[in-house]
Amino acid sequence: MLSGNARYLIASPSRPRARRLAVGLLGPLISAGAIVIVLQTVDIGQTADALADTKLLVLAPCLGLVAAGIALRALRWQRLLVPAANRTVSVRRVAPVVLIGYLANAFLPARLGEPIRAYLLARREGLNAFEVLGTALLERILDVAVLAMMAFLASLAVGAPSWIVQLTGVAAAGGFLIIGVLTLGGLWRLLRFVHRINDHGRFAAARMILTRLDQVAQGFGGRSQRRPVAEAAGLTVVIWLVDTTVCWLAAMSLGSELSLPAALLIIGVGALGTSIPSAPGSIGTFELAASAAARAVGLAAPAALSLAIVVHAITLIPVALAGAAAMLAMGLGSLSELARAAKDAEGPRNGEN
Repeated sequence: MLSGNARYLIASPSRPRARRLAVGLLGPLISAGAIVIVLQTVDIGQTADALADTKLLVLAPCLGLVAAGIALRALRWQRLLVPAANRTVSVRRVAPVVLIGYLANAFLPARLGEPIRAYLLARREGLNAFEVLGTALLERILDVAVLAMMAFLASLAVGAPSWIVQLTGVAAAGGFLIIGVLTLGGLWRLLRFVHRINDHGRFAAARMILTRLDQVAQGFGGRSQRRPVAEAAGLTVVIWLVDTTVCWLAAMSLGSELSLPAALLIIGVGALGTSIPSAPGSIGTFELAASAAARAVGLAAPAALSLAIVVHAITLIPVALAGAAAMLAMGLGSLSELARAAKDAEGPRNGEN
């Protein structure tokens, strides 16, 4: 789980350009493939007609629900930050950084919003960037694990096809196993074992990486972070119920009827689909996963794709606009400048914390 965003922070500047190019192209290629699959399985004209008939008044409350979801996500991160920061950071100071992170995820590749928000909050609050990154990664793992379990239960409730039950079941089991290892035992035992092995070889590069992983592990709560994780897990359940309501209202605005468990399953499978490398904003992968789940619970192909598009738009566009406003309010530069600054956060400043 540390090999994505954390590796971006600790990667050597001399990494070959060809490798960077391959990594940069992987996501867009997967998104393009997902879009091609979607377009081959649905009538675009019927989908456009369904979108044109969207009842905006029914959709309007979704804006308030999306705002509530962001506030809850800021509160969740705040609870996970307490052990690393040794104090409580105000939600009002966390929320703008969360919005900027989502904005970066919408426009930059490789989910760079995670290291960017970790860097920004660390700089703003005088914290260690790697420890804050650990809390951001823990939040992401917790988010996926809880969602997988909820989606698994929803798939059983609606009698979903076996492939959905198996997918969500495996994801739920794996996610909670990882959470248990990280929060009850912590990364410390594993890292101490690796430290002992490296002591025999005394590789300088390995020592530097292990030092950074020690700091990231501190963000995971060190040896134990049971209470913050329990609080964050409870908030995560509420967050996904809020997003489920957004999906349910979006279906209603399109003239489709969904049960709440079916809406939760669509949101769950769609969100799990965004875990796959993709273009910025998870364009294509979310639509493919969410529309497949919608069809599995009984919606026709055009209605399923229309629902996926509306849910993606209502949860992406307002948050991105709010993130841009947060950047202006904080007097920050461009997203690319923030990405470079986040990469350079492994410098002397972090070593001092």
